[in-house]
Amino acid sequence: MPIQVRRLGKWAEKDRPYKWDKPSIGILTSPIGVQKIEQKWANFPIKTNAWMLRGKNVWKKVEIGRVNEDFLFKLGLKIVDNPQKPDELNIDEDAINIIFTQNVAGERVPFTAGIIAHRLGHAVAKYNPEYREFTETVQNKAGKILREFFGIELSIATYDLNQESMNILKRFYEEIGTMRSARNHKLRAHFEFPHELIAQYILTGGVKFNPLPRKILSHYVFGRSQFRYKHFGATEEDYERLNQELQEFANDLNRIIKNLLEDSVGGIFAM
Repeated sequence: MPIQVRRLGKWAEKDRPYKWDKPSIGILTSPIGVQKIEQKWANFPIKTNAWMLRGKNVWKKVEIGRVNEDFLFKLGLKIVDNPQKPDELNIDEDAINIIFTQNVAGERVPFTAGIIAHRLGHAVAKYNPEYREFTETVQNKAGKILREFFGIELSIATYDLNQESMNILKRFYEEIGTMRSARNHKLRAHFEFPHELIAQYILTGGVKFNPLPRKILSHYVFGRSQFRYKHFGATEEDYERLNQELQEFANDLNRIIKNLLEDSVGGIFAM
């Protein structure tokens, strides 16, 4: 089984939610809800242990990243070979081990298979220094296409974009991305796209891009959409070349993401 979802702590109906929203509690306490998560992770070949910890004060330990066994002891947990009690768990050196202490997104975004995969991306980002190289690779490729086809120049440094560049980059990602957040134009910000790529890899087995768009939303004027089209010097041959480059780039990302996730095996993460 590629993912095992287990509950730790206090999950009785009378217990306080401790930052777990009602829809997420409903999913995680339902055998059908857990089964759906496990089914959607069926394409992911790396064994993953996902523990949902609910209890007083543990919700404050959120988005920590990679931790050690001492951290688990401080959360009131015990590491045993055959866990049976709500404060017991086992650490598998051949798996990704991750503990979630709350749903930071709240009931707007319940704790589904996709959210677990997305937050695993956040865990990798906090642990692996190569994650930054991954995000810069994604952004540099987007910047190259935007420059060569649309004539749009971005400030390429990952965390040094002005607001206009961030907006354009987010809209470009929503055009090329095939995951739900991109299709529905609900990507929260441009920097969430690499996490979404990792989630897509986990749930579907690989990254997939739409064909390169021929126009991109630039800004609004009095509530009306303003688009950028190909710049004056761009040709149809340029479009075909860049579109092919984009599709081949998905294969490059699959290799990078595979390595990032394999490097996480044996680790313990608190998110």
